[in-house]
Amino acid sequence: MKKTIDIKKFNLECSCGCGSLTFEYFDDEKDEISISYNLPAWYAYQTSTWERFKNAIKIIWAIVRGKEYRFYEVLIDDMKILDEFKKFVAELDNSTLLFDE
Repeated sequence: MKKTIDIKKFNLECSCGCGSLTFEYFDDEKDEISISYNLPAWYAYQTSTWERFKNAIKIIWAIVRGKEYRFYEVLIDDMKILDEFKKFVAELDNSTLLFDE
């Protein structure tokens, strides 16, 4: 008999609609949390080939110089959504999460 895995999921969308962050908590033996950035297919193809090439060069240059590069960001301007996210995080049982120290 397979064990049922409880999954808690929260989707945090950017105010401008350019993307979203998805947080998923898997209540299994590993107690994993997944954070993924989702870019809508329509939005992904709105930049020119030159813009994509230019961004790739910026990323490579940041790596070569040993600097950080921010790929994407999510803007939250609705406090209700932020409160919902806080509730989602508070519901996670920190005592069962396993982190490497």
